[in-house]
Amino acid sequence: MSWDPIYLWFIIPAAIILSVAALYGLKPSKKSKAESPFTEALSCLLAGDKKSAMEKLRQVVKEDTDNIDAYLLYGEILREMKQYRKAIQVHRELTIRRNVKAKYQVDIQKSLLLDYHLGGYHREALKYADSLLKMNKKDTWALTKKLSILEELEEWHEAGETAKRLQSITGKTDKTQLALYKCMEGIKIVSTGKEHDGRLRFREAMRLDKECALAYLELAASYIRDERPGDAIAIWKQFFQILPDLAYLAMDDFEKTAFDLNRFQELEEIYRGILYKDPKNTRAVVALARFLDRKGETDTAIEICQEGLEKSPESLWIRRNLFRFLTSQGRFEEAAQAGLEVLNMVIKEKEEFICSQCGHISDKPLWHCPKCKRWNTFRF
Repeated sequence: MSWDPIYLWFIIPAAIILSVAALYGLKPSKKSKAESPFTEALSCLLAGDKKSAMEKLRQVVKEDTDNIDAYLLYGEILREMKQYRKAIQVHRELTIRRNVKAKYQVDIQKSLLLDYHLGGYHREALKYADSLLKMNKKDTWALTKKLSILEELEEWHEAGETAKRLQSITGKTDKTQLALYKCMEGIKIVSTGKEHDGRLRFREAMRLDKECALAYLELAASYIRDERPGDAIAIWKQFFQILPDLAYLAMDDFEKTAFDLNRFQELEEIYRGILYKDPKNTRAVVALARFLDRKGETDTAIEICQEGLEKSPESLWIRRNLFRFLTSQGRFEEAAQAGLEVLNMVIKEKEEFICSQCGHISDKPLWHCPKCKRWNTFRF
């Protein structure tokens, strides 16, 4: 069971009190027990008995309508039990009371924020986050909750501003997070047909974090939609240079566009450039080999694969393509050897038995899964 921080304000003191009592062998008298149903409610919660705790709290608020702690805790339990509407009703009732002490005002606002947020009423939750921030501009709890709500509402511009504010207070700068918010804002904008405005956001993201892969990919995609393939190629080339390990994310689109523009010779230069920076980039090896094969230079493609395997011998992806190239050249003996190496890598020497419920793997037949404890879940 996970409890909210507000919940713990009640539980932790209760645990300390009960622990001290147990340590010294103290036992409440019948009179004190009857006079403290609130303490009994806390004891029930510590024991995991929410039903009894709620009954005790009902007794407390019936006998003492000014016990704000009891009302707050009662609402917390309702929320914990996913009865969000009832929790909202209990906590909202506290907002219309007169003369509620200032120390409770923040707790009531926080409780309502959580009630509405977890209940799916995000706009209402946002109002309470803003209300808390009016009380305390540096309330990191409220800012964090507000950020989470804005993400769910896909209000990316406001999320970015909130994240900057939070980072300023905590002193933890995260340009990557801010760049991604800019990207998401741009994606939302281009979905309305405003490609130019969206591209401005993608470029802002790149300025915030030059290694933001999503910004390059979305910027290039926007240029393609606007029938500006040359600009898209320029962005992809920049992407390949800065993030060669992620180049595969754009290779297919890059190849298609380059061939459409008869700029296929640039492909070889790009792929060789990636391999120069990252010799173990298996995707670049395969991309270069496939390009050479399409050009009719299959023997060179085979050499590229063989060189790639010297640096990345575990790559099934390179071996698969090597097998295909060797077969197309009629080099069947070498192809058979390459195929056998693939089989040796993917086929286990021993039989494996897999639990159909949780996926646990065993090298011997089992009738009772040691992981999920189910019976007869292994197929023989």
